[in-house]
Amino acid sequence: MVSHAMGFDLTSNKLLRAVIEMGNNSLLLLNPDKRSPKLKDIYSFPTIEFCKSFMSLTEAYGLQYIPAIIGPNMNINRSVKLNVQKLSLKSRECDDEIILIDDSVLSNLIVDKPIMAHLISYDFYEGQSDTFKTSIIPPSKIEPNSENLIIFIHGGGFVALSSSSCEMFLRNWAVSVRCPIFSINYSLSPEAVFPQAIEECFYAYCWCIVNSLKIGSTG
Repeated sequence: MVSHAMGFDLTSNKLLRAVIEMGNNSLLLLNPDKRSPKLKDIYSFPTIEFCKSFMSLTEAYGLQYIPAIIGPNMNINRSVKLNVQKLSLKSRECDDEIILIDDSVLSNLIVDKPIMAHLISYDFYEGQSDTFKTSIIPPSKIEPNSENLIIFIHGGGFVALSSSSCEMFLRNWAVSVRCPIFSINYSLSPEAVFPQAIEECFYAYCWCIVNSLKIGSTG
């Protein structure tokens, strides 16, 4: 943490910051007394920018590509854009239309900015063949839509991280549970004023209910 803070204070260039951090690691390892004053400053006067940068280290310096190298291979590993609009669903018991997203919800969202999500799936499901067209998967390998769906909302206190930070264990989950995993990349504070992130997660949840077949789930 101290090494990262020292690099963070000196430059915004990520490459130069990485070089500074590596050099400081050796210095601080050999001189532990130098860590204390900086740690005191960090804990006494934290900034949202530093916390955001430190929490997002797993997505920096190429670390975000490690899951693709050492993790299990996924048949579906795609970004999904959710255009913000009214959403409704027909009842299974009658022909009544159930309004999930109306104007009152849309008023709390940025309608001209799509909500980003990430779909991970170890198996290739029937509904995904229309959404993610590919000629690589033979018909014999296409599974019926799963009865299950995991909707994942990553941590980070609504100020840091994304689904990339969690991709390693999400890949393992996909292998273990054998169902699609829909990970929501909500907008982060302070750029997105709270509770915009909550509204985006709710919208994405409703979108999954309406479009479950497209992402490989029966709903």
